[in-house]
Amino acid sequence: MPSGDHSAQGVGPEGRSQVVAAVYFKNSINRYWRARRETQGISDEEKPVLRARLLDLIADENSQVAVQLAVLVAKIARIDYPREWPELFPTLVQKLQTQDPLLTQRAYLVLNHVLKELSTKRLSVDQRTFAQVTSQLFEPTWAHWVQDTGSLLQGLKALGDAGSDQAAAAAAAGALMLLCERWLLCVKTLRRMLVFGFPSDFKSVQEVPVLEQVVPAFLEAAQSLLNFRTLSQVNPALQPLRTFLSRASVKLLKTLVASHELHPFSFASKSVLLPTLNFCYNQVTTTDPTSPPASSSPSPSTPAAQSSPAAAAAAAAPGAADTPASPSASAHSLFLIECMLFLQSVLRCVAYKQNATGHVVGAAQPSMEEMRGKLSGMARQQLQSFFSQEKVVVLGSVLVQRYLVLTAADLEEWGSDPEVFYHEQGAVQWKDKLRPCAEALLLLLFEQFKEVLSPALIDMLRQCIEASPPPASPDADVPVTPALLLKDACYDAVGVACYDLHDVVDFKSWFTSALLPDMACRHPNARILRRRAAWMVGQWVSKVEGDLCVPAYQALISLLADADLVVQLTAVASLRSLIDDVHFYEDQFAPFLDTAVQLLFCCLQQVSEFDSQLQVVNVVSLIIERMGGEDRPPG
Repeated sequence: MPSGDHSAQGVGPEGRSQVVAAVYFKNSINRYWRARRETQGISDEEKPVLRARLLDLIADENSQVAVQLAVLVAKIARIDYPREWPELFPTLVQKLQTQDPLLTQRAYLVLNHVLKELSTKRLSVDQRTFAQVTSQLFEPTWAHWVQDTGSLLQGLKALGDAGSDQAAAAAAAGALMLLCERWLLCVKTLRRMLVFGFPSDFKSVQEVPVLEQVVPAFLEAAQSLLNFRTLSQVNPALQPLRTFLSRASVKLLKTLVASHELHPFSFASKSVLLPTLNFCYNQVTTTDPTSPPASSSPSPSTPAAQSSPAAAAAAAAPGAADTPASPSASAHSLFLIECMLFLQSVLRCVAYKQNATGHVVGAAQPSMEEMRGKLSGMARQQLQSFFSQEKVVVLGSVLVQRYLVLTAADLEEWGSDPEVFYHEQGAVQWKDKLRPCAEALLLLLFEQFKEVLSPALIDMLRQCIEASPPPASPDADVPVTPALLLKDACYDAVGVACYDLHDVVDFKSWFTSALLPDMACRHPNARILRRRAAWMVGQWVSKVEGDLCVPAYQALISLLADADLVVQLTAVASLRSLIDDVHFYEDQFAPFLDTAVQLLFCCLQQVSEFDSQLQVVNVVSLIIERMGGEDRPPG
């Protein structure tokens, strides 16, 4: 099989035929590689020849062919390894030790796909086989990654020293990209071995010793790569390299998150838990999600991180988070998500909540429960030393001020496609989007540090209301200011943590003095607070009782006629929560029945998304169910 072109563009007929042949061969493996009753399949004499030939062809220059060959080898390995193909990994290791950069990159491509395929086999014998493969491959793969990391950083430094010579920098970056691709494949390979090649230390209470060297090296590499993300700001030709740097940092953090979820005790006992927490904490609290990080990580106790909400309003202006201003900004948002996910993984880790058990008298060895309790106690001590009151308050404040604030992109989407914006805000995407991930982290912080965070958030809410007071009249002018957006973010935080703040917030006073005026203001810019105040009523439905029910019904039903669809749909959702609540009484809602049903049917005619229509119809059905004989046709 001759070599084709390296890129997908410009591939001639011969290259296209190679791709088609590889795809057909790959798709026929499940049917013809094993002898079946309806097909004779490939003979046992042909298989060794085909396997050897495939490994000889993996260095094809056509990347499309190379990927298909890698998947093809992986499919065969799933069937034949280790009984029929014991020489697979020794052959790949030999290819990894060559000096040909293309061959080593293709060998890692094959190795990654093979490990991906083998890791999905769930039988005990297959898992033991994968553990044996890991013991053979981890050290050479790790040594190769360390070597490539040094070469990569040297190449990036040389690019930085190139200065204004854009042509030379672009040529050097092109030569560096093959090393970057191999480096990424090496990281993926290490991740599969760390996750699937070692038994979970929570179940086996057997520590994973390699994490002691992997975690610090990954953290150092991630920080070094982040420091080089400013390269392409000078030279646009380096943008692909900058995209790689963002992806690389995300892959490193993903590996650490997955490793911690499976091996929490190894993180605690190998003294790598605190450095990883510090790294993620610093990134979340000191990094602007829309711009490349500085060349060095500032201290988490900088004044910017601890400033009051009013002082931080300018920093929390539209565009502070989740703004796809550029691909690199979006990629860095993914990196920050991984940092938040690691903090969440630590806070919700069940292994760190195990209670210590006493030693059984006469037992020669401590029991597994006793060992779990000891390791759990060690981890809790580290967490107590890390999550000081100051750090918890700073982290909570930064999450509200920087990550929960609506951005310019959010407001643009709200105006262009309100129904899509509404449903995206309510979708469970906390592992994929920056703001929902920040909300999930804030909720976890409240669950574990309620006594520390509650006063801080209440004080922040008070300052926000003072900086952006409710409008004096429904027709008052409302400019979109940083203070208004920060107030919306504080409302969001109070709504997210409503369960933990149930006994702290004076909801009746807040509802009367702030939420009702916010819902009553009809200025177009006030839609931000109208929507948030209506959402807040639904979040705090357990507090809406007695004399608060009637004004709440009146305010929400008036919002059903709002000019903004997002506000309408939010009012529909909150109205459903009130009607479905235990404090609902038919006589209180009866005066609003006709108006509510009329406006709901008007809303049904305005919305076009099926989910929106279903939401409105469900509220109408609920009204009919709860009101019993009171419901009647409108008009």
